[in-house]
Formats: sequence, C-alpha cells, structure tokens
Amino acid sequence: MADAALKNYVRQALVRGMSTPDVQSFLVNSGWPKDEVSAILNEQAQELPHNTVLKVEGLRKTFGKKIVLDNVYLEVEKGEIFGIIGPSGSGKTTLLNLLVGFYQPDKGDVTVAHSKKFFSVFKNRQELKSLVGFSTQKPSIYGKLTCKENLTHFASLYGVGLHEAESRAHGLLRVVGLDGNADVLAADLSGGMQKRLDIACALIHDPAVLILDEPTADLDPILRTSMLHLVREINKHGTTIIMSSHFLGEIEHLCERIAILRNNTITEVGSPDELKRLYSRDFVVHLQTVRKDYASVIAGLQQQRICSSVERHEQSLRVRTPFPEHVLDIISASVHQSGEKIQFLHVARPSIQEVFTALVKQ
Repeated sequence: MADAALKNYVRQALVRGMSTPDVQSFLVNSGWPKDEVSAILNEQAQELPHNTVLKVEGLRKTFGKKIVLDNVYLEVEKGEIFGIIGPSGSGKTTLLNLLVGFYQPDKGDVTVAHSKKFFSVFKNRQELKSLVGFSTQKPSIYGKLTCKENLTHFASLYGVGLHEAESRAHGLLRVVGLDGNADVLAADLSGGMQKRLDIACALIHDPAVLILDEPTADLDPILRTSMLHLVREINKHGTTIIMSSHFLGEIEHLCERIAILRNNTITEVGSPDELKRLYSRDFVVHLQTVRKDYASVIAGLQQQRICSSVERHEQSLRVRTPFPEHVLDIISASVHQSGEKIQFLHVARPSIQEVFTALVKQ
C-alpha cells in the first residue's frame, strides 16, 4: 500500500498548481520509486478535494520592488483548522490580508465558496464580507466602547440588526469567556481579554471562515492555552479556521493541516504527521538512565551502523534512526549488560519545529 504521506504530498502539489512532470521529478530525485510516484499521480489527479471553502490561485504580491509572495496556491477545506507557518518576514500576515481582500494582488485570485460556486474576494467584496471574519495580531477594538458596544458596532457594519446583534453579542461573550464583562470598557480589559473580544467581534456576523493572525502572540503560557481552547471551541461549531503562529508546537497539536510558507510561496502542505513522514524517514529515540553512562549503548549502536546520528543532549541520549525497533533492542541489551536502569525512554517522529528548521536550511 502506498505511503499516505506521499499520496497527500502529491494531492496538495497538484492543488497548488504544480505540473505533473515537476511533481514526479521532485519526488523521484528525492528517492521515491518512479513507478509508485506515477501510479499515485494518476490516482490523485482524479481525486482533488470537493469540500473546498477557500482557494488561493497563483497569488503574487509585491511592495515596490520587493516580492513578498509569488505563485501561491492553496486550498482550505470546510470545517478544518488550517495553520500557516513560515520564517519571520516570510509574508504570513501579507497572505492573510490578501485572503480577506485588504490588499489587492499583482496577480492571481482568492475565491470563497458560496451557494456551490466560488466568488473572488477582490471582485465581490460586499457580497462576501459576511462569509469571512478576521482577527488581526493587534486587536482592532475600540477602547472607549464597552464589550457589548464593540460587538454591536461591528455587527452594524455587516448589516446585522440591533436586536439580532445584541442576542449574538450575549452568546459570543459567553463563548469567549467574557460573560459578566458586557459593560466593561475595552480599554480596561487585560491583553488576553482584549484578544478574546477581538475574536468575538470577528465572529459577530457568523462567518463561515475565521482568519486569525498570531492569536497567541504576547500571551503568557496559561493565556495561550486558554486561547487555543477557545479556537477549538469555535471550530466545533462548524467554523473553518485559518491561523498563523510562530509557536510551532501549538500549530502541530491544533491544526489538521499545515502550510509552510518560505521563499515567497507555499512549498509544503499536509497534516503534522504527513509532513514529518515525508521529510524525515527517521524516528527520534530519547534515552535517559540513572548513571547517565551511555558508552556501551553508543558503542553498540555505532557497531550496527543503523543510526543517522547519536548525540548526547544534556543528560540524555538522542538517537535518530529509520530502524527504531532495532535501536530499542540494542539499548535494552546494553543497559541490561551494564547494570544501568532506564529513567526515560521515548520514541517519536521529529517535531514540526525540527522539520521546519531542516526545510528552511535547504
């Protein structure tokens, strides 16, 4: 059975607009069997997603002579939490602003599904503004208005009647954990509460898609956890969420799929596990023993030559290998023979942070 990570990569590459020969050339040069790649290309070409809610097609954006984004292709599926990561200055915020039509692209289009058709956000702004909500990195709320007044104000901008706006405001304040603060001035809220209110304002018109730019930036770890719980709760109500973040661990555990933005374009799309499997055949084995003496373990591993790397990491040993079962057998035998005792032993794929770092260095 063909590798699921390979299937997903082919599928997403075709969605992004890569030609079949380019996809095949890249994968064959990366070591994948040509026959397997060809078979999957033929299969996936007929199975592109039909549950798409937002499409990015050939997007290009420059500021003066600086190219920020070029040839960006992307499809987001209904109901998912979709993450966008990239190095600082890679254009994440620019891309999000293009998704909602705040910027005009030099080339390409962003379309949103509505009534079984796709409409451009640049050509149908009035018709589509009710379909998308956007919470920027820095809250866009009004400090001299209360929480309730902020919500009803933004509701009016979307043509929501006052009675309906007040009803929605009451429910949203409860959802974002601000019930009891309806009459508190936004300026008197903490930074975390202001972000929650900003998200509530982005939801007041009940959009199909919510876009979040660094929703946990500048928050302490406890507030970040609370914000991530809020994102999950919003998604459970059926809202598709697109978010960027520089906290890659959060993205890894929250998002069904992740897009990596580098070199001015989207280069990879997939679930966290698929990206790990596609770009790293290795597993990482973490070992810590009581005496922290790893000489016999290292000798046994080096003799077998089955490891990509073996290195001390603080008081533990970290082994990268495509053969974790064999490595565990060697560790078990070496530890038993030396009379050591294992304190900690863990096997996992590399983290998204490690995959991302390796890709950026390419």
